Amino acid sequence: MVKNIMACSVLAATLLLSGCGGSDAESELQTQQMLDEGNYEGVIAKITNPETNEDYMALAAAYMQRAGLGLADLVTVIADSTEDENDEAFAAFVKSVKEKSSSTALQDLEKSAGYYKDVVTDCNSTTLSTSQEDACLYRGLAQTMKASATIGYIADDISNFGTSGSTDNKLKASTCAMQYASNGTTGDCTIISNGNVTFTQSGVTYESIDVTYNGETFENLIRTIDTVKQTAITSGYCSLTDFATRTETFDPSYHVCPVTETAEAEELTTEALIVDALNDGVDSIGGIATEDMQADIDEFKCEVLGGTYSEYNGCINNTSGLSINLETTSVTTAEVIDYLNNNN
Repeated sequence: MVKNIMACSVLAATLLLSGCGGSDAESELQTQQMLDEGNYEGVIAKITNPETNEDYMALAAAYMQRAGLGLADLVTVIADSTEDENDEAFAAFVKSVKEKSSSTALQDLEKSAGYYKDVVTDCNSTTLSTSQEDACLYRGLAQTMKASATIGYIADDISNFGTSGSTDNKLKASTCAMQYASNGTTGDCTIISNGNVTFTQSGVTYESIDVTYNGETFENLIRTIDTVKQTAITSGYCSLTDFATRTETFDPSYHVCPVTETAEAEELTTEALIVDALNDGVDSIGGIATEDMQADIDEFKCEVLGGTYSEYNGCINNTSGLSINLETTSVTTAEVIDYLNNNN
């Protein structure tokens, strides 16, 4: 499979090497060399004002590298995950991405997918050029990686995810918080609302909740966006007045610290980073990837939808035994919650 994908230009060379001579072509070759060498910081520093599709593609690839996985590496990880006989495919992928992800993976993957989207907005168009198809494929990969990285981000220890090992209390509490934000129920947890808190630097107000599972209590933040409640992605602890106080060490006078630090920035929420990313990733790849890669991504989506995937039968619902049409069925928050609970 990897050989087939590489033949279809999983590396961004098709765009970066498309110049016809002159200073622009020389600059693109220099950028490509930086990417080949893993010098993603050099590419990010070099292209400070992107204007062309080549610029967007290069920056997208650089941010994906900074997240921890370059395009070629990501394709290999996806293939290995679907061949892992010990875990479900997506669970194996989640653990591999967590192992390789950087501390800024979520922010970097958000930027990567955004730059690919700058090249082409509608990946369902029937008139895509070859370079636009490449951008859609890469965007789908970035989104799929972002969804899996988020699951690793909201857990303490993801090593037993998808197996019969011990439950990760933090991931269970995070899942309960998602359920509470979605429909007001508490799942297997005890939840106490602490009222609203406002981080003065961003001016954003969240509901602070204490979620207790198996004797451990975890604070979660809920933000209402267009009347919809979603759980915010947090990292470490900080004061309400200064994000610069962010620390990984627990301080009872601090709150869990949202990753999003400005009111203008799009809030990074668990629901958006898993649900929306999975749906957008599958949609972006659909009809563009090779047959093998499409099967791998379909297997990921099928498992999250509560099904079992096979090459011959497609996706079969584990409860009803009925076929799931992966092209027309979108992943919902409720299904992600069920998936996380069933695998933790």
